[in-house]
Amino acid sequence: MLRFENNQKLPDRSNPQYDRLWKIRRIFSNLNNIYSTLSHPTENWALDEVIVKFKGIVVFQQYIPKKHTRFGIKLYKLCDGNGYMHDMAVY
Repeated sequence: MLRFENNQKLPDRSNPQYDRLWKIRRIFSNLNNIYSTLSHPTENWALDEVIVKFKGIVVFQQYIPKKHTRFGIKLYKLCDGNGYMHDMAVY
């Protein structure tokens, strides 16, 4: 198992600032920072949506019948004309 956060330190779900992605928020932030510092973007940009296959139970799981992977977590990626990713966010 690959873990990024300690399950013993659960955040309070009744807090209005509760983040459902708290277990992976830090790794997402670090990856986005690395993407933005190492990239040399072109003038052509594309916004791509990707379904990451996921068999667990989460509230934000998506069902898209026309995709090959129909159930999963939807990600939006900002890519340049060379295909390099600069930013990503979970739907």
